[in-house]
Amino acid sequence: CAAFSVHVAFYLWYGTPALDGRWLHWDHATLPHWTDHMNERFPPGKPFIPPDEPHSPYYPARGLYSSRDESVLREQMREIAAAGIDSVMLSWWGQAGKDFRRDSQGVSTDELVPAVLDAAAAAGVGVSWHVEPYGGRTPASVLDDLRYLHERFGAHPALWRQPPPAGSRDGSASDGSASDGSASDG
Repeated sequence: CAAFSVHVAFYLWYGTPALDGRWLHWDHATLPHWTDHMNERFPPGKPFIPPDEPHSPYYPARGLYSSRDESVLREQMREIAAAGIDSVMLSWWGQAGKDFRRDSQGVSTDELVPAVLDAAAAAGVGVSWHVEPYGGRTPASVLDDLRYLHERFGAHPALWRQPPPAGSRDGSASDGSASDGSASDG
């Protein structure tokens, strides 16, 4: 086990007219910056116009893509693994069947999770969750989300699981406690 793990943010909100019926996030309007200089350089509210002017500081080598494109997901996960990255922290905007405000363009990421998990597992990359601040999010809704994620995806082999601490035996920490929080004979 390595001394540390490398995790990266992974966003599923990109879309193209060919797969999603319209541009998603590649055309996002510029957000206000906290300095006047940057606001002068990139006026807030100005929409970007893909494919020539996408809302991204870098133009993807493969071109603008849809997060729904499973071949792109597989390529991305292979590239992530080749870079030595252990897991992606998946930007997740809540359960698909719930009625609330999602990100600024209304993108729901929940239905894309199975394809991400499968592509990650095939590449040997773990997946963890970043529960985004969807409209109406509360401690109770987050608890419901965590239960949902666990029940629906908890057994998937791509789900990131923190390895036991160095020097532990059978998953128990060096202080004798089990890594799952239960008592250990130790």
